[in-house]
Amino acid sequence: MKRNPKDMERALRTIASGQAGYFTSAQAKSVGYDYPQQHFHRQRGNWEQLGRGIFRFPDFPGSPFEHYVLWQLWSRNRSGRIQAVASHETACVIYDISDLMPAKMHFTVPPTFRKQPPVGLVMHRAVLDPKEITEREGVLVTTPIRTIRDIACSSVSVEHLEGAIRDALEHGLVTRRALLEVGLPHDARERVLTALLALGERVA
Repeated sequence: MKRNPKDMERALRTIASGQAGYFTSAQAKSVGYDYPQQHFHRQRGNWEQLGRGIFRFPDFPGSPFEHYVLWQLWSRNRSGRIQAVASHETACVIYDISDLMPAKMHFTVPPTFRKQPPVGLVMHRAVLDPKEITEREGVLVTTPIRTIRDIACSSVSVEHLEGAIRDALEHGLVTRRALLEVGLPHDARERVLTALLALGERVA
């Protein structure tokens, strides 16, 4: 049964609205757009193609995080499931904690991830618990406490770690107790304790 074009567009825009205006070929097909129709809309300029099987509505309002959504859609597996979760320094940018200005985008992907990332993307391999993932403006991102854990275990300076912890505490994104209880390797825990002490927080 042929679907109403207006209903199809409405359904596709609903999907795109949760993805900063982006959508995939598979998502378009799921609401009724067959491949010839997809080609038509691409040729007419109704859809902007930004990657293999990735499109965007040109009239969709811009978002400061939309480039993260693009790469998350790029990371999807054969089942269409997003594999890359914004993390580390990139998660700090999304939460607006610390004054980190990373030159590259950081994502955490499963250990089995096989796509070759382009220049400008850093892929950290780890198994994330679903409870360690949340969403901000259509972007899948590690939770604030997982983000602090990740940068504590990284080469980020103590000064930037301190700034991230200070801002996260001030914004109510984490608690001192949660920071003290999060599981960390010895060196990373010492870095967190040093940062908390510098901020005048109790660590006992």
